[in-house]
Amino acid sequence: MDIPNKNSMGSVFYYSFNFLKDVGFLLFLALLKFKLWAILGIVSAYFIISLLYIIKWKSISFYIENDSLIYNSGIFSKKNMLIHLDKITTIDLSQNLILMAFNLHKLKIDSGALSDGAEIEIILKRDCAQAFKDKLLNFSKELKLTNTENGLNEDTKDLLANYNSQLLNNSLENIPSYEISSKEILIMALTKNFFLAGLGFFFSCFAFADDVFSAFELNFDEMVNSTVNSDIFTKDIFILILLATALFIVILGFCLIVSTLTSFLKYYKFKVYKLNDHINIEYGLLEKKTYSLPINNINALTYKQSFFRRFFKLYTLEISTIGYGDESKEEAILFPIGKEEKLQAIVNDFLPHMNFTGTMNYVPKRALFRYFRWNLLYALIIILCAIWFKPIIWALLLLPIFMLSSYLSYKDSALGYNDSTLMITNGGLSLSKIILPISRIESIAKKSNFLLNRKKLCDYNIDYKCNSLSQIISIRGLDTSHFRDLEKKLDFN
Repeated sequence: MDIPNKNSMGSVFYYSFNFLKDVGFLLFLALLKFKLWAILGIVSAYFIISLLYIIKWKSISFYIENDSLIYNSGIFSKKNMLIHLDKITTIDLSQNLILMAFNLHKLKIDSGALSDGAEIEIILKRDCAQAFKDKLLNFSKELKLTNTENGLNEDTKDLLANYNSQLLNNSLENIPSYEISSKEILIMALTKNFFLAGLGFFFSCFAFADDVFSAFELNFDEMVNSTVNSDIFTKDIFILILLATALFIVILGFCLIVSTLTSFLKYYKFKVYKLNDHINIEYGLLEKKTYSLPINNINALTYKQSFFRRFFKLYTLEISTIGYGDESKEEAILFPIGKEEKLQAIVNDFLPHMNFTGTMNYVPKRALFRYFRWNLLYALIIILCAIWFKPIIWALLLLPIFMLSSYLSYKDSALGYNDSTLMITNGGLSLSKIILPISRIESIAKKSNFLLNRKKLCDYNIDYKCNSLSQIISIRGLDTSHFRDLEKKLDFN
C-alpha cells in the first residue's frame, strides 16, 4: 500500500480563482461604479469559498493499494472511490494559465463506470503529476502483461519477455509520431466556420460595451443610432453603401484574425504518438493538454468534413473513447486536419484493426424522394402562406440551400461492412465517415412503412459504444437485404 497523497495546496488557489473568473464581470462593473457594498460582498464570498476549498483539500486523499486506485473525498458526506487500474480508460494531464502560475498540473482519471460517474481529478506539482501518471500507466501495463502471461506456456512467455525488452531498448525516436504544422493550422482556421464564431464574438463585444456605458449611465444604443442616422448617411446612398462594405470587410477580417489566433493557441505543437498500448496526444499553448488513451478502449473512428473543407478534400479525424471529449467545448480529436492519405497513415500506424476494406452500399435511386420530401413540403407551405402574407415568399430563397443539403445527404449516405469492421457515411452540408469494429456494435434495428416495404427499403439504426453510454447512427432508405447480413455478422461475433 502506498502512503496516502493529497492534492497540492495550490489547488485551493486554483479553485478559488475559478470562482473569481465566474464572477469577474460583476466585479468589473462594481469597480467601475465603485459600489462598496458589491465589492465587499464579492470579497467576502471569495474568502468563504476559499475556506470551503481548504476544508475540501484536507478531506481528499488518494493512493494505490494492491491493484486499485483509492480516492477519498467529501466535506459533509464522505465518498470513497475504488478503480481497478486495468479499468482506467483515460489519463488526462492538463494545465491552464492559473495552473501555470503555481507550476501545477491537473490529472483527470476516467474509468468506464459512467453510471457511477467514476472520475477523479487530482492537482499536483508538475513533477509529481507526471510521476503519478507514469506510475498508473506502468501499473496498468504490468497488470495486463501478468493477466496475459497467466494463460501462456513457458516458451511463449520467453518470447514475450524478449519482445518487451526490445521495446524498452528502442529509443523514442523510433516511435511513430505526427505533428501539425503552422501551415496546416492556418488552413484549418481559414476553412472552418470562422465567420459565424467571429461574428458572435464581435457582437458580444458590443454587448459588453453597452454594459460598460450603462455603468456610467450612458446610452450606447442611442449614440450608435444617432451616428448612423446622421444627415451624411441618410442623404448620400453611396456613402451608406461604402460604409456597409467597409464594415463587412472589417467584420470579416476581425473574424479571420480571431479564428486564426484561437486555432494557433489551441493546437500549438499538436503531437500524436503511440507508446506501448496507448495513444498519446499533446497540444496547447495557454492551456496545455496531454492525453493517454488505451488503444483497446477506442470504440470508433470518425472522419469529419465541413462544407468548405469538401472543396479542399480535408478532414478532421476524431475517436470515440470514454473520458475524452466529454468535457464542455472539448473535442475528441486524434488529428485536427489533413488530407485523407495522411489521416489514413495515422490509422495504419496506430489503429490498423480499424481500417476498412470493402464495398460501400449507397442509397438506391428509388429512395430519392425520401431525401427531398421535406423540401417540397417547405416550398408548398411558403407558397400557400404567401397568398395571405406576400413578403413571406422571400423565404423561398432558402430552398436552394435545403435542396443542396438534401442532395449531398442522399449522395453520401452509405453502409459498408466486412467480417470485422463496419463503415457508415452520413452526408449533408457536412460529411461524416464512421468506422467501428463490429464487436463494438450494441444493436441494430430497422424501421419501415408500407411505402418503404413496397420498394424494399428501410431506415437503419445502429447503436454502438462511444464516449457516452451509447450512440445511434441512422441511415435512411437503404436496401433491406443488408440487415440480414449484418445480423449474421453480429451472431458470429
